[in-house]
Amino acid sequence: MLGTRFYKYVLMGYIIICGSCSSSSYSKVASSLWKCWQPIPSSNTTLIDNLVSFISPDEARSRTHTSEENWKIVEKPTKLDPEDTRPRFDILTIEVEHYVSIGISGRLRLEFFNDRLKDTKFFPSDVSTYKRNLASKTGIRLDDGKMTLQPRTLVIIGRMITGEDFILFRDAYLQDELECWVINYS
Repeated sequence: MLGTRFYKYVLMGYIIICGSCSSSSYSKVASSLWKCWQPIPSSNTTLIDNLVSFISPDEARSRTHTSEENWKIVEKPTKLDPEDTRPRFDILTIEVEHYVSIGISGRLRLEFFNDRLKDTKFFPSDVSTYKRNLASKTGIRLDDGKMTLQPRTLVIIGRMITGEDFILFRDAYLQDELECWVINYS
């Protein structure tokens, strides 16, 4: 594995080469490279209810008290070829039917990156009431559609192309790690 010093030289080389680039393209590349050097956090971050980042699929199933018939694998990890020297890159997506969060039922989608919980995406049956309940219980107000909770939970309200509303709770570090893999190995 290459050390931090190597990546700093790569970034410095980019700065020299890209002297004529626009400042916005420089900023995008520099921030993409910089996030790849972040140290591994010493703790997880709360996602939804009692689910925290970095837990395994088995731990998540235990914490959601989900029966086997309500625990659906949506996307299975694809294994790299044994000859492939790149680091591991597995995505496992689970859907939990009939999940209840702060009094509202809905569907919960869990995304694991290399067996660590990275995202929870909740599709509440009533998004307006869910947002009110979330605000009264936690103080989270999603009026602008996006916010960050300490230590590093990104919360986004969105809408699927199908018209379903969702609230995404994402560990920013694990998302950065996934994106760094894509930048470096894809």
